[in-house]
Amino acid sequence: FREAMKDLKGILHKVFVCHGVTVPGSLKTLNLKHWDRCMNINVRSVFMVVSLAVPFLKLMKDENPSVCIVTGEAGMTPYLGYTAFSVAKAMLNSFIECAALELAYHNIRVNGVAPGVTTKNFSEAAGANVRKKGIDKTLYISENQIPFTMHPVTKAELGSISDPKVTEAAEVADTVCWLHSDEASYITGEITKVDGGFSLTTANY
Repeated sequence: FREAMKDLKGILHKVFVCHGVTVPGSLKTLNLKHWDRCMNINVRSVFMVVSLAVPFLKLMKDENPSVCIVTGEAGMTPYLGYTAFSVAKAMLNSFIECAALELAYHNIRVNGVAPGVTTKNFSEAAGANVRKKGIDKTLYISENQIPFTMHPVTKAELGSISDPKVTEAAEVADTVCWLHSDEASYITGEITKVDGGFSLTTANY
């Protein structure tokens, strides 16, 4: 983080945290090593990044500073067989709300994005590693242009799902850009689902 801030010359307007790992396992199969790995990567790392960024964001209080964190639907509706992962996402959702409440005094907004299974078009994914392509977006802050990439999964990574409902990575990136923009300047503490309504469905619908 220190090296990154040197490159940015100490100027930080926005923080986008897209970091995590899926750790499968139920209460019967999980062990403490897997639990700690899931919490360290999915929760502790986010806390570390945001807490280190806050002093720099405070200096930009008049320029709409904001934080956007990628969380997940599992934090709202637990995934069967993914106990640690679901708990970690629920912790992230609570962290987003707590941070938004605490940092509102400093005019720092904190929001989350909860995407569903994210991929490129399956015809494009066939025989190709879509992860290398990603989705390039440009976030405009004042006169600065900040590029970032969303990395979707490939069809092979979706496993045995026969008819997956998927979210385009570009749709997630668009939502992140909007939450960071001046158009969302009065929105904080929100977790926006980007899943085409998938989280509303059941196994029979």
